[in-house]
Amino acid sequence: MLAGLVASMLLAATAPATARASSVVPEVWRRAAAQPTQRVLVQVRPGASGPAAAPRRRSLSSAVGASLSSILGAVSHRVERTYDSIPFAAVEVGSDALSVLDASPDVVAVVPDRAMPLDLINTSPLVEAPQAWEAGFEGSGRAVAVIDSGVEVGHPFLAGSTVAEACFSHTGCPNGQATQVGPGAAAPCSFLPNVCGHGTHVAGIAVGHGATESPPRFGVARGASLVAVNATSRAEGADCSPGSSPCVRLWQSDILAAMDWIHGIAAAHRVAAVNLSLGVGNHASPAACDAAEPAYKAMIDVLAADGIATVASSSNNGVKTGISAPACISSAIGVGATTKTDEVPAFSNSASFLSLLAPGAGFAPNEGVLSSWPGRSFKRVYGTSMAAPHVAGAVALLREAHPQASVPALLAALRAGGLPVTDPANGVTTPRIRVGHALEALASGSCVESDTRLCLLGGRFSATLSWNDGSGARPALVAAPKASGAGSASGLFHFYASDPSNWEVLVKMIDGCGTNGRFWMLVSASTGFGWELVVTDERTGESRTWRHPLDGNASGLSDFEAFAGCGA
Repeated sequence: MLAGLVASMLLAATAPATARASSVVPEVWRRAAAQPTQRVLVQVRPGASGPAAAPRRRSLSSAVGASLSSILGAVSHRVERTYDSIPFAAVEVGSDALSVLDASPDVVAVVPDRAMPLDLINTSPLVEAPQAWEAGFEGSGRAVAVIDSGVEVGHPFLAGSTVAEACFSHTGCPNGQATQVGPGAAAPCSFLPNVCGHGTHVAGIAVGHGATESPPRFGVARGASLVAVNATSRAEGADCSPGSSPCVRLWQSDILAAMDWIHGIAAAHRVAAVNLSLGVGNHASPAACDAAEPAYKAMIDVLAADGIATVASSSNNGVKTGISAPACISSAIGVGATTKTDEVPAFSNSASFLSLLAPGAGFAPNEGVLSSWPGRSFKRVYGTSMAAPHVAGAVALLREAHPQASVPALLAALRAGGLPVTDPANGVTTPRIRVGHALEALASGSCVESDTRLCLLGGRFSATLSWNDGSGARPALVAAPKASGAGSASGLFHFYASDPSNWEVLVKMIDGCGTNGRFWMLVSASTGFGWELVVTDERTGESRTWRHPLDGNASGLSDFEAFAGCGA
């Protein structure tokens, strides 16, 4: 049966070879014309940085540094950071070094190291956190990592929660160095107190526990631990534009270093989510965002592969046709804000691909969410920054209840259980999280079909697919017409929105429990582009990934032992 199906597929034509495009994006060249040196993020081609299967994570960091040293030689440059999880480096370069990097076939991309601003009774009942607590899930045994302006870890609302601290700063950590790990490292920045309390406020929303407060107040995952990171730097002049100078900024290279460090300690502290209440720019699609931000995309994918969700705020620019990076990355969970009356404030960026909404304001758009603030105090602050940690905390609750669920499965449950809220500025409807409903969705093992998600065998299995033609990965769309409901055993993915009838990949799940005690997975393709298929058993949380290389061959695959959960 499968052989006949595969034989009927047509081999897609491969594009003719073209001249190699510049690896240095135009923005970097423009900066080079205006300033003698700049910080950039350099992506090294896999294989150029050393053995593909390195025995230890740190060998990738060392190999990338060695590769850049070989490429640039005696040309003036300074490598400021390398990473254990992704083949990138933060490098200070001049125009001569840029020319050398651009000419090297071992360099994939050179993009700016951007300076990012923070996105400036309680809301936990609104998102149904108490229902999760009553069911026995408070986030216990899980941690939320907050990369922000630092955290007052001794605050009564957070006391005893912190299990790890670090700092990554362009202008210096408490120890005067660019990196610090250990107690005291995540102390809040001090040069702008009205902004430097941001991280303490965000952490309180995610994991605060105030049983002794009057009245008692709690963060969403009140039993979860906290991994606190200060990634702020003091910036001046153009780096503060259009705001006033000096200002608080987080350099992307420092944020990536923080995420890299968290990945290294995640297993020890059972990190469920990384919260990034920050952002820069606006992108109209995940594909455009992934292409513009390859380092974020790579790092977020590494975390997701280990079951760690990256939750980011959509930003507060009032843009209704796009969201900021990293929230716009296809594998991130982007979060916009609502008021306590479930209205979308004008300041909250939104687009059709925004993942979720959560409380980011009080009863009015300019009324803040109450949470911890340095000086053992509490303060009301509003913004999408406050929305994101509601979701990060919710992920910790769901992860405690379903430790094997994939990040896409957790997101699907939050979306399925969410309250639909429409932004009147653009007509886009996005789910506002309800944790109790999300737990029910996970318990039922049901899949919710969307434009990028297939549901198969009665919703037992979900399937998502991303594809790559050599210019970067992007999500595939469920072909129209869709499979005949979630009860269907098969469905189609297509790569081009302009022609949904021209499908590229067919996925079929077969119940083989009566034959060999397994569910089978069959794939047929009509394309030679690279693709990655992720199928999740929504009942057990088990997730499997299959990859097809970018090689011009329209080959399918079969796996007759894909999933073992017949008795679940």
